[in-house]
Amino acid sequence: NRPEVAHAYMFEKLVKTKSPEQVKVTKEDIRKHYDDNLDRLYSKPAEVRASHILFDTRNAKTPEEKEAIKKQAQETLVLARAPGADFAALAAKYSACPSKDKGGDLDFFTRDRMVPPFANAAFALDVGQISGLVETQFGFHIIKVTDKKDAEVIPFEEVALSIRKGMETQKVQEELAAYAVRLKETATITYPE
Repeated sequence: NRPEVAHAYMFEKLVKTKSPEQVKVTKEDIRKHYDDNLDRLYSKPAEVRASHILFDTRNAKTPEEKEAIKKQAQETLVLARAPGADFAALAAKYSACPSKDKGGDLDFFTRDRMVPPFANAAFALDVGQISGLVETQFGFHIIKVTDKKDAEVIPFEEVALSIRKGMETQKVQEELAAYAVRLKETATITYPE
């Protein structure tokens, strides 16, 4: 019922019949594609879920103002590490980050999504641990890791078939374009008078 699907199927059959070697995809081709694209397409980096309390120092005009902010952060750190402390409530009360409305929750993130000092601290913590003060260009952070996901590689066997289909489709399209060029080069076009 869909002519474009029928045409695509006919063109694919034509190309596979006329140029089988040009559109052939081998196991080696598939494996090479997988290996070449492992980091970019077939891996998921480690992720951390963390909450934080931010004490913003960007508007501190003097070293004394920055030091006063740091002192407040240190006092809050003591509260956050106290037995039975409610980190989300502390974030809601003290944090300068919009995430305070969610108890400081930043959801899951990869290492490259955060500034290095923050990411390094978060990825070094175990689930449930609270950092010391972490200074970034935004200010002082208290970070609590709430969950972690390990890096993951999608096994070759799970993606080999979809890689094959994608590579075949690409080769068919390339060969179809080349076939059309060859037809135009050899065709004799006459126009009625």
